[in-house]
Amino acid sequence: MKAIIYFLFLFASIAVNAKMAPVNSLIGDKGFAAIMGHYPNKKSNENLRVKCHLLYVEYVLRQKKCEHLSKDKRDKRMNALNLLHRYALAGKYPKNEYHEPIRKPCFIDDEGTICAVGYLLESTEGREVAQQVNEQYQYAEIYEMDLAFIESWAIKNGLTLEECAMIQPSYDWTFEPFYQRKLIFSLGTSFRLDKSYYSRFDLSYQFNNVLKKRFRSSINLQCIPLRNGNYSAALTYYKTIYVRNKIKLFVGLGGELFALNNNDGWNMVPEVGASYQYIKGRMVFNTQLGYAYHIGLQNADSYTISRNEISALVGLGFRL
Repeated sequence: MKAIIYFLFLFASIAVNAKMAPVNSLIGDKGFAAIMGHYPNKKSNENLRVKCHLLYVEYVLRQKKCEHLSKDKRDKRMNALNLLHRYALAGKYPKNEYHEPIRKPCFIDDEGTICAVGYLLESTEGREVAQQVNEQYQYAEIYEMDLAFIESWAIKNGLTLEECAMIQPSYDWTFEPFYQRKLIFSLGTSFRLDKSYYSRFDLSYQFNNVLKKRFRSSINLQCIPLRNGNYSAALTYYKTIYVRNKIKLFVGLGGELFALNNNDGWNMVPEVGASYQYIKGRMVFNTQLGYAYHIGLQNADSYTISRNEISALVGLGFRL
């Protein structure tokens, strides 16, 4: 009986520790404990955990004796720590969207928010250099990166590789409810495989699926002037099923209502495609390529049943 109780206690302890993974692989949550007076728990604010960690590491690094460094490197080290202080107080940290449910570092997230080490690199070497690191090591630990380059940069700025690893936080995939609400207006063109071209206007409202944060959902309203001058309107629901480097693969299902020569009808429209979004501040730039297959449920003679269609849209919108 005692063995069973001990096993259950050990299992519960492991489960709790797994949920409360440390913010840093080298020093854990010492920063949070030093500033807040206790270690974090499940109710602790994730943003606060990262901020406490960064401020604590800054304090620790300022206490280190650096007489062995040249004056130039001491000055650069002081500048790096001042930058770290400024970054920590700003409180805008990247998000781990793709690694459920573990904590992972994130060099630059999909919104362009950069991590602490990335910010130091960007401030001293430029954004382009930071982007190059992110392309290959977005979710990597410092020791998993190009160590020769990182160490060379660190030494030049009066730091060590270990100190860079101390600075680098990891982020929980539940880092605050992440709502990416966007309203996008689009213009585009569609090519029907029966050789008919027509223009297309697209108004889409996109939002985050709360239960599956890695996926995106959107409701889409289209107004489509047909080639012969009549009009149709469609309401479509899109679901993103895969995201990689801001390219989103989606599936959609909608209904299209049309009127041709006073004959009304509607089609069911399954659709697949890919979209790319670039977000700058509140502005959202969107491109989309889709393939749809219109299944005729009611049709006028000049509105072909079961037609294939390829569409290309370019949109501009803003975040809500």
